[in-house]
Amino acid sequence: MTASTSCQKSRSQDLEYSILKKKSYASLNPEAQSFFSDELTAQLKKDADFQLYQKSLKGIMISLSGRDRSMGKMSGTPPKGLEARLAFYKEAGVKNPQELVMHQLNMINSMAKVMKKYPELTKLDKQTRTRVIKDAAGKLDRETKDKIKTAVVESKKSK
Repeated sequence: MTASTSCQKSRSQDLEYSILKKKSYASLNPEAQSFFSDELTAQLKKDADFQLYQKSLKGIMISLSGRDRSMGKMSGTPPKGLEARLAFYKEAGVKNPQELVMHQLNMINSMAKVMKKYPELTKLDKQTRTRVIKDAAGKLDRETKDKIKTAVVESKKSK
């Protein structure tokens, strides 16, 4: 084995995801950090729970974009308890508060599953974690953008 082959072998071992995820992200060199976050992004893109998280997030955006803003502001934190939360959203002009709350619960549950599957997400700093999740999510698809625009237009018409 030559020196260059030995160096390549140790470098590929250093950049093995299963090894890196056991280490502190802050202690990794920039090359390893980049490899690690890219690999984590690729895994999240394929994950069914992460896809459910994304679907729920889109549902929340659509629900909130179609709310009648003339009915009131959505200020403060929604109260605890299902009935109080539904009343809060209804008062704020959300057309279907049950659907919104369902999407919120699905989003929370699916992200909890993702965090349980990928505990290495918690080892990332906030900025990197946000970037990895955004990169894995990708851009909004055309259909979702159209639904949001339609909901906004319909809410303006209903005034």
